[in-house]
Amino acid sequence: MAKLVDARDLKSLGAHPLCRFESGPGQVINDFKSIGDSQSVSLTLTESAKLHFTNLIKLQPKKAKTEQLNLRIKAIAAGTINANIELSYCPKDKQKSSDLPIDCGSFVVYIEKTSEQALLDAVIDYREELGLASDNNIGKLHIKAPYLKDLPVNTDLFNRISFFVEKEINPLLARHGGLVKLLTVNEASGELVLQFEGGCKGCSMVSFTLKQSIEKSLMAKFPEVVLIKDATDHKTGKDPFYL
Repeated sequence: MAKLVDARDLKSLGAHPLCRFESGPGQVINDFKSIGDSQSVSLTLTESAKLHFTNLIKLQPKKAKTEQLNLRIKAIAAGTINANIELSYCPKDKQKSSDLPIDCGSFVVYIEKTSEQALLDAVIDYREELGLASDNNIGKLHIKAPYLKDLPVNTDLFNRISFFVEKEINPLLARHGGLVKLLTVNEASGELVLQFEGGCKGCSMVSFTLKQSIEKSLMAKFPEVVLIKDATDHKTGKDPFYL
């Protein structure tokens, strides 16, 4: 018998999340489409995932089982480097009118309307994995959401640059305990202003890093950018990587 993951959370109802996860492999078994209208939702639940959720719903308190208990899924901070997914129980008639329903037989999965793009072609799977003992299998949920961290269509320049900074630049600066934030972007002049923090604030090598690494990366990625300024007060740096 597979053990439940985060069992104490799985028994909660309403908005409390069953779990949060970003991505993982999953084999496409069944592709459920939305019901009640002509619009299709491209979200796939494997047979094992559907069975897992069916069993979880059966484990809920008797009061909850007298009514139809469903699931609701939404993307958190979609289109950012910190994007995540929240899956919650959804008692009957507690879904939003704008939610997109997916009929899974014994229950319905409601997709938050604003999460539709982020969950495009997503796959939810449940797999048993070998535990510490040979007879102790542990069940785990996996989700593959290829567009979860993609930027929405027509994202403005400020948010496109911020996304690039968080995804490509800050992981490198983090090796030295630093990071950089985008403060402003002037789309008319092509000027942007950055601010360093952590180990980069007051670092004697920050100008070199800005000119030889960050500036080259940003200008290569965004031709609109022609000038980059540093608004950091480096004199107040408390823990620079290089003095």
